[in-house]
Amino acid sequence: MEKSWQAVPGNAGLTDVPLRPEDELLLCAARARINPEIAARMKSLMQLKMDWERILASARRHGLAPLLYTHLQSICAGEIPESILSKLGRQFIFNAARNHSMTAELVRILALFEEHGIPALPYKGPLLAESIYGDVALRQFEDLDILVPESKVSEAEILLRQQGYQMALELPQDRMPAYCRMKHEIPYLHPGKSISIELHWKISPIFFHFPIDMERLWKRAEWIGFAGSRVRSFSKEDTLLILCANGSRRAWEKLEFVGVVAEMLGAYPEMNWEYLFSLARELKSEQLLLLGLLISHNLFNTEIPEPAVNRIRTNKLLHILAAGVQTRLFTPNRQSTGVMENLFLRVRLTDRWQDGIMIILRTLFLPGYEDWRIIKLPSCLAFLYFPFRFFRVLKKYATRSFRSFFYASGL
Repeated sequence: MEKSWQAVPGNAGLTDVPLRPEDELLLCAARARINPEIAARMKSLMQLKMDWERILASARRHGLAPLLYTHLQSICAGEIPESILSKLGRQFIFNAARNHSMTAELVRILALFEEHGIPALPYKGPLLAESIYGDVALRQFEDLDILVPESKVSEAEILLRQQGYQMALELPQDRMPAYCRMKHEIPYLHPGKSISIELHWKISPIFFHFPIDMERLWKRAEWIGFAGSRVRSFSKEDTLLILCANGSRRAWEKLEFVGVVAEMLGAYPEMNWEYLFSLARELKSEQLLLLGLLISHNLFNTEIPEPAVNRIRTNKLLHILAAGVQTRLFTPNRQSTGVMENLFLRVRLTDRWQDGIMIILRTLFLPGYEDWRIIKLPSCLAFLYFPFRFFRVLKKYATRSFRSFFYASGL
């Protein structure tokens, strides 16, 4: 492999964004393995005045609290206020206990599905934590993601209900077919266990362009060891591409999204890049993959594979998007990205302008869960959801822009 740029020593590879010491410490800790150079940098940062409450809040927001505690405790525990380390430690123990409980439930549900002839594949969550970080306690996850074939969704739902899970949607039954056509998962909650399961049949919703062939994806799946059991898993190439698509779909709003891509690149240097880029081009999703590689390099100094180096060097748009993502990641008190911000990123990441136009039209006109929840129309008037969706989005973001203008103007 060829490394396309050299990292700037002392800031873990971040070249364009000025970092506060708190941000740099979190960036150093946002990895499974700490090398001597990063460890030394973390120790030197301990000599600076730190806003520890800001660090704790950022760690929770970025999904990095378990990693932060693990590395601080092992590298520089004596230089951290005892109250802060104790608080992180309590959070770590709670998160670890919950993660292990959720992992056991995931293995049980997967086995139940397989026993009833329903192929089931876990992704993200515990499987990613164990396969990439080596320990399910080192990630924060709120729910369990399980993929089943679309033809088996109804059977899987019946089994979940029999196990005490309840659908976490307030939708009339006649709206469910439309919801399933546009979305890619149905959330279920077990009130007694406080465990959420998202039952997937696709990787992404219709509002995001990532047309991966699910039948071929299932054929490429592998059996691997997990939590004392054997489960299905995506191939490493599919996993990396899906992680980049997931990060882009959510505007890379969490540092953990970038960190897990970096860990994948470090854990699997033998990745079949020729196949991966061929698949990305076939899906018209090469930009998604390249952006994930570029941000991973900029923040974590990961090596960019040779097939991607020239594509990234000559693509000015990728550098603009990467700079925007990196700036947003380290903007203090930043709110989650909104629909329109996500929309603009998704459109700019499409390989073809036609796909970008389709994303815009679907986002503006296709009704979603909130539209169905706010207004309940009989089936004969269902066509009115399309203009209702458009005017609701228009009103929401026109009002926001209007307020921002007057705030900025001091009026």
